[in-house]
Amino acid sequence: FYILAEVEDSILKILPSSIKFSSCRLAKSNLTKTSLGRELPSTWDENVSASLIFIGNPQSALLPIWLLTHIRFNKVFNYFPATKSLEFQEPKTLRSLRKRLFLIEQLRDANVIGLVVGTLGVEGIKEAIERIRKICKEANKKLYVLSIGKVNEPKLSNFATDIDAFILLSCPFGIILDSSDFFKPIVSLFEAEIALNPSKEWYASSGWSAQFGDFVQDEIGKLDKDAVDVSLISGKIRATHFDSEE
Repeated sequence: FYILAEVEDSILKILPSSIKFSSCRLAKSNLTKTSLGRELPSTWDENVSASLIFIGNPQSALLPIWLLTHIRFNKVFNYFPATKSLEFQEPKTLRSLRKRLFLIEQLRDANVIGLVVGTLGVEGIKEAIERIRKICKEANKKLYVLSIGKVNEPKLSNFATDIDAFILLSCPFGIILDSSDFFKPIVSLFEAEIALNPSKEWYASSGWSAQFGDFVQDEIGKLDKDAVDVSLISGKIRATHFDSEE
């Protein structure tokens, strides 16, 4: 915390007085508005563009997740206290979100889905598993629940011939943002909601969330039994079929 305060003081000294500066520190109370374990300042506005100064390891899982969650940042400065290095980057947030939209479409095309439980130590994990079961049942998708410990490509490749796509249930920082090394697509719980829950809509803009607690209590919609749509990947008609006993 001493290093953080020292860096903040240095930033304030060089910034023009016309520029507003605020910090997102580790949350200490449940009474404040938080995101990814950080307190949001009272002046926070998702609709106002801003620059982000990230103090920490540039390889931290927090930074990319934060940028996907809060798309308001058009410039990012990364200061790493261990090396005293400062780097500038232009975030490619919208491009990254569009890639997530492609994964969502792949999940819609899947008939057999694997729910990979990456952790059991997150609050609400049992409720989240049960919710995915209900959503997949409503969408008439076959679901397998897999508990395999640390997620990696060799482990999931054992199921690649039987499963069309995976949903990864993990803490926010366990989400796999680059699944190019995996044989099948891997989506987060939020993306599974968008793909399979008729009550949800999202178009690669604001609203992406890595925290399933934000929506795990939301309504699960009913699919129209006569609904027919077209896959944006294959161009084939994607019909919804229900068992006759239902």
